[in-house]
Parts: sequence; C-alpha cells; structure tokens
Amino acid sequence: AAHPVPAQVLGYDCTFDMICVERLSCQPSELGVTVKPAPDKTATLATGGRVLEARTIVDPSLEARSFVTALEFNSIHLLTIFQDGAARFTIHTPVQDLQSMTHFGRCEIAP
Repeated sequence: AAHPVPAQVLGYDCTFDMICVERLSCQPSELGVTVKPAPDKTATLATGGRVLEARTIVDPSLEARSFVTALEFNSIHLLTIFQDGAARFTIHTPVQDLQSMTHFGRCEIAP
C-alpha cells in the first residue's frame, strides 16, 4: 500500500535483497543503505562503510525521490525510492562487464 512521504523526512533505512549485474545473472544481496536528507536538497548515503554525498531530486509526478552522487569511488550511484517503498540502487562503473549493477529492495522512513 502506498504511504505519503512527510514533508520533512529525517532519513530512510533501505535494504536490498537482489542484485543484477549488467545483462548477466541476478543473485541475492544483503546491501543496506542509510539515507540522511538535508534541507538544502543534498543528502548522504551510507553503505558498506562509505559515506557518499548526493543531490536530492523529487519527482512529484512519479511520487518518487532520487538521490544521485557525483563520480565518487570511481562510480556514480543512483538511489530511487518510490511512494510504496520500493527502491532501486544502481551503481555505474567503468569496470568492464560491471558497468551497471542494480540492487532491488525497499526503503522505510527512519524512526
């Protein structure tokens, strides 16, 4: 069921249980991402011991919010959270055969 996103969200806790690499096979994943939005349309994404600086993009027509990084750790990261909590976290790298990795999971508004 869809749940409206409050105007002032303190953060999201996201868990991903599947990863697909390029056009190759998908496999189970246990990735977690913690999102901390800031009032200035930026956010931090904490995952795997790394903290990434991101820009926040809100799309009212899709009722989704996205967080995208600049090139950091040789990769660009894009996290999109949809109104129903479904989430996609995609990492683009220059590494041959690993240019795109997409994690599938859910995000919940952090307490």
